[in-house]
Amino acid sequence: MCPADRYLSPSQRQAGWTARTRSVALNAFLGGSSVVVSGINLEHEDFVHAQKVSEIARPTSTFLFLDEHPNHLDDGNFFMHPEFSQRLRHWHDIPGTGHNGSGCVSFVDGHVEAHYWGVGVINSSMTYGDGLAAPTFETAAEKVGAEWLSQRTADKKSQNEP
Repeated sequence: MCPADRYLSPSQRQAGWTARTRSVALNAFLGGSSVVVSGINLEHEDFVHAQKVSEIARPTSTFLFLDEHPNHLDDGNFFMHPEFSQRLRHWHDIPGTGHNGSGCVSFVDGHVEAHYWGVGVINSSMTYGDGLAAPTFETAAEKVGAEWLSQRTADKKSQNEP
């Protein structure tokens, strides 16, 4: 949980919540998670799904946890397509922007960076269940932020790996 995160949505306040349990999510390509959205397997089989640190080729540039948008916390994993392309121009999960448009990103090697995500959709008050789970990028800054994160999500498997 980010110590600076005190946000509660109106529905959470109405339900009597005084705090949320978490504000961060784990990279969906780490651990044993499976990513299925609308019945489609999004696992990207040509990318490494690491379960041990020794399986991560770039621990200094592979994200581990990041702040997730408080209205979009869902399953504990943060899914980002590891291959940025015109076809994959949308968020599945929304990064948090609670630090003046930035969110904290931790890496496998233990260092943490603040990253500016831009404005627009990721600063909105959308919730996961409102049908907007995969909004497209609205600004150039969002596209740059998404591309930055996709490059830090997972490594392609080598030709010799199964």
